[in-house]
Amino acid sequence: MSLTAQTTKTILSALAVCFAIVASAGKAATQEETKKAAGSTVRGVVTYADTGRPLRTARVGLLRNESGEEQARSVTGYRGEFVMEGIPAGRYLILIDAPGIPRPQGVRTRDSPVIPQLRLSDEQDLFTEVVVNGTESVEVKIQAVRGGVITGRVVTDDDLPLPNADIKLLRKENGRWLPVSDTWNRYLRQQKNLTTDPSGVYRIAGLPSGEYLVRVSEQLVQVDKKTSGDDAYANGSLMMTYYPSATSVEDAQPVTVIEGSESTGIDIRLPQLTPHAISGKVFGPNNEPGASARIRIDRTDEVEYAAEEYDDIIYSDSEGNWRITGVPAGEYVISISGPLEFGIKEDPRQLPVAPRRFNVRVDGGDVVVPDVKLSAGAAISGKITLDGKPPKISYGLPLDVVSADVEDAVARATFRSRWAVRELTSISHFMHEDGSFYMGSLAAGRFWLEPLTTMADNFYLKAVRRKGVDLMQKPIKLKDDTEFDDVVVTLATDFATIEGEIALADGQAKTSFRDAVIVLSPATDVTRRSGGRFLMVQADAHGKFSFTCVPGEYLITALNPAQIKKLTGPIDDDYFKNDSRKFTRVKVRGAENLKGVKISIG
Repeated sequence: MSLTAQTTKTILSALAVCFAIVASAGKAATQEETKKAAGSTVRGVVTYADTGRPLRTARVGLLRNESGEEQARSVTGYRGEFVMEGIPAGRYLILIDAPGIPRPQGVRTRDSPVIPQLRLSDEQDLFTEVVVNGTESVEVKIQAVRGGVITGRVVTDDDLPLPNADIKLLRKENGRWLPVSDTWNRYLRQQKNLTTDPSGVYRIAGLPSGEYLVRVSEQLVQVDKKTSGDDAYANGSLMMTYYPSATSVEDAQPVTVIEGSESTGIDIRLPQLTPHAISGKVFGPNNEPGASARIRIDRTDEVEYAAEEYDDIIYSDSEGNWRITGVPAGEYVISISGPLEFGIKEDPRQLPVAPRRFNVRVDGGDVVVPDVKLSAGAAISGKITLDGKPPKISYGLPLDVVSADVEDAVARATFRSRWAVRELTSISHFMHEDGSFYMGSLAAGRFWLEPLTTMADNFYLKAVRRKGVDLMQKPIKLKDDTEFDDVVVTLATDFATIEGEIALADGQAKTSFRDAVIVLSPATDVTRRSGGRFLMVQADAHGKFSFTCVPGEYLITALNPAQIKKLTGPIDDDYFKNDSRKFTRVKVRGAENLKGVKISIG
């Protein structure tokens, strides 16, 4: 073979390899493009509602309606434009995250899809809904409404500015004052808009319209207890004031906020508050010193949401003594819980105890409360089955204990604070592989057993019985140092389904149920205790809807956008009891698929 022929053959071989590489790369690129092209493309433009100018460098989030999880994200460009590709078919909501733009708060995605929850809230204008089919592109135009602004100055009683003061907000929702979550998050305290500057000035932007209370307190300061005086207060959060100079929620003056406007001059003057101390001593079940007991103090008028804060907590010393300083005059709730520590310092052990809770009034001086003796508490024991077998659950006990004497959900949380629940659960609440369970360190009282809230989507409570007594109808009565045994708990997964459609009256246009929200409410206490919840869904384009729920009895109603805007309170038990309209009542059994339910609207 000649050199020329050999060279030609080599060149041809090299070219073949190159063509193969190019073909492979082209195939990979095609596959990547196909993969990228799978799903819909959502394109949009974000502008300010008041000026029409583009909102640049704003974060855009696309959230799944069913779970609230983020499906995609983007950032707006120079003209406010954004693109998100590869979006599966479904219903989504778009949220804009930018300075001064309000975002919805407090959505409980576990209970219902996000969009119907927001439709029934007073934050229904803070998101944009988009529906995609998984193949075609969708274009949206979003008008971002500037939130309201509250600004003011904080000064002491002698007109000196108070720098680094902690600012929190409460917003009136359905007739109740509730904390604005962003301003009650301890990890956000260093953000500029949550504290006063060196001149005592604060500014909080991006607020939806509504009524607010402004609360100011001095920050936590580390003080050497050996050198600080009795009148010193290291925890400034108890030395707090509401606008304009009130020391309680009842006396506070609301601030009206309107989106796009600024409420100025909301100046707060801290009155002269004299710090006092509350002290006491804790003993264990055998009169031993209650070492390392957890003592928490809450203002009585803030007890509904004070569990969001973890600063007002101390622990008893090795002799069971405890002391809380920096407490101004007022009404307080003291909660004491375990576990207690005993044994030698090098090898401490923990002793579970039942929590105690009592009220304390501070007025004109220090308060020494009577000695508190914690008991081992009561216990509940028995066996649990899930669909007739021992539950294969590795994370612990799937049940919760709820007070039958205090039905309000918020009060339940304060009866046993979240920290106390976690501590007690890790020590004295457990379940064995055969389904036998034990719940100890419980306070005396009457209780219901309910499914653990975080597992409500996995099973429901079918029955609770003991020696022939139905404990779904009759609460468990506990006494100190006694065990309520032989309880048989039946859990099940055969959830029911309710399917139906909105029925229009003669002459009503089909657009009447566009954006309608259908609400399913437990009609009985037993259904509620089984795990039945308020559920909300939106009808589809044909007015059809579907619920997956715990077997039981329910009331169903539907509301169109006009009716939603006229709501004066929450959709809850009182709404169904007090409204004169007739609701559709249904009853479903386990695994039943109830079809053909007709709901009128308008």
